[in-house]
Amino acid sequence: METRTLSQEELVRFVHATFAPKPGEKMALLLDLPTSESSDNEIWKWRRATVVEWWRKLNMRLPDLGLAAVDLFLYAATGVDGADLPDKVWKYTGGPAPQKTKQAKGLKPVALKDVLAGYQILLTPTQFSTTQPLKTATLPKNGYTFRAGTMPGMSPPVLAVLMLDLNESSRRVHVLTALLQEAIGADTTFRVSRRRYSLHFDLDCRYPAHASTGQLHEPGMVGNVPSEEACRAPYDGRYRRAEGSSKTEGILPIQRGQQVMLFKVKKNRIVGALTRDPDSLAFWQRVKEVWARGNIAELGLGVLREALPKPIAADFFLDEMLAEKLGLHIATGSNGGFGGGVGSKAFRYRRQPVKGEHIDYIYVRETQPLIHVVKITLTLRDGSIITIMVNDEYVAELFAPPAVAQAG
Repeated sequence: METRTLSQEELVRFVHATFAPKPGEKMALLLDLPTSESSDNEIWKWRRATVVEWWRKLNMRLPDLGLAAVDLFLYAATGVDGADLPDKVWKYTGGPAPQKTKQAKGLKPVALKDVLAGYQILLTPTQFSTTQPLKTATLPKNGYTFRAGTMPGMSPPVLAVLMLDLNESSRRVHVLTALLQEAIGADTTFRVSRRRYSLHFDLDCRYPAHASTGQLHEPGMVGNVPSEEACRAPYDGRYRRAEGSSKTEGILPIQRGQQVMLFKVKKNRIVGALTRDPDSLAFWQRVKEVWARGNIAELGLGVLREALPKPIAADFFLDEMLAEKLGLHIATGSNGGFGGGVGSKAFRYRRQPVKGEHIDYIYVRETQPLIHVVKITLTLRDGSIITIMVNDEYVAELFAPPAVAQAG
């Protein structure tokens, strides 16, 4: 296991770059704990020790941070990415750090709503993603104004990325975000072996594109850290009664092991499995039980690959939330946290609520090598079509810097 850590100086630089703290603000670290011995793993153990170390180091540098407090809260792991967080958390104040949920029950319980209301900055290096529930909490109807950096599945390779100068990557994110915002549709072509499959995304203007650069300086901003992606929720049919169903349709390929599963998509939902192997059928059974699991939730375009030295270390890909920032990723499940119409309330099985999900599938050669991205095109509002990716790589001309007028 990686032994490198961040120094106090590196942590201070990271917090300033990510959150731009204002004098007197308070920061909360949220850390989830395994609910049983069998659910634990070595990276999770490393993460818990690392976050406690960060808490201690940051408290030594409060004047340099300009913060009034940095507090650490623990909670029982949800078990699912994107699920609602528990109503109660426990405040850690020092001493032996709890390693399991049952060890934390002697700590002071705190209502989660009080943490969300009382702290201006949240950082969540957790096993399971908190992005969706925290984005939902900052929607205007819910009233919370904190800004949050989410770090689901944080693993040792993240430490090197946290200290990269990402100015160029952030510029590329804004280029892609502007294009996604202008687009009314996106078309992807995949190649699996010698066959090609297409998937069309219906991009409704009421579902805005989002730039996630890891710079969370304003109230209400929630995003992954490190980040570097542009994303948008496809139209999911929220307004279908008045204006018709979503036009998102085609074939979604997903590699599992050494095989590729193929799913039919219509009206922005997975509606059937074209492959009949056990994995495909099990996937389809879960979607049939809870339709929201088959919602096409996100079209994401990461740009982090260009910022990393090559070859990229193999352990980088163990962290799926980090790996998705490399290139194309498509998510299924909930999208309510970034403007879509499928939130946690849509997840019900036999009339009973189940945990919401937001699962990303990453289309880069290291994660799904049997699936190649032949092309991605965007159809803009003026009817023009622009190609943004060919043969797994972004079109270089997209990111050409603006021409600088030469003095005569």
